[in-house]
Amino acid sequence: MSVCLTPTPTPAPRGTGRFSVHASRAADTALVAFRGELDLGAAPCADAAVDFLLDCGVRDLLVDLERVTYLDCAGLAVLTRAARAAQAVGARVYVFRAQGRPRELLAWARERCPVAGL
Repeated sequence: MSVCLTPTPTPAPRGTGRFSVHASRAADTALVAFRGELDLGAAPCADAAVDFLLDCGVRDLLVDLERVTYLDCAGLAVLTRAARAAQAVGARVYVFRAQGRPRELLAWARERCPVAGL
């Protein structure tokens, strides 16, 4: 199964740019690639994609952040909710390939809030 979800851009406090979600699934593993600005405006779409995949029975959710150009506290909250939702159903979330500032923010969050599950 392969899916591409591109929401209509919604205004956010920062004046968010484009955001999209690309997902594919094979058996009990899924890859979800977020692209663009993962912020307050994008959070509902990102949450919906993660929830959908977990509801489909995914046990390993790979979250690719290579093309995320901006990540704020709302984006971190998406990742934290994903980790907690996965844990609740016996699944795991792996966040990888973050670049630049998003990578720095993730490292900061992992260091200071290890219970978040990032």
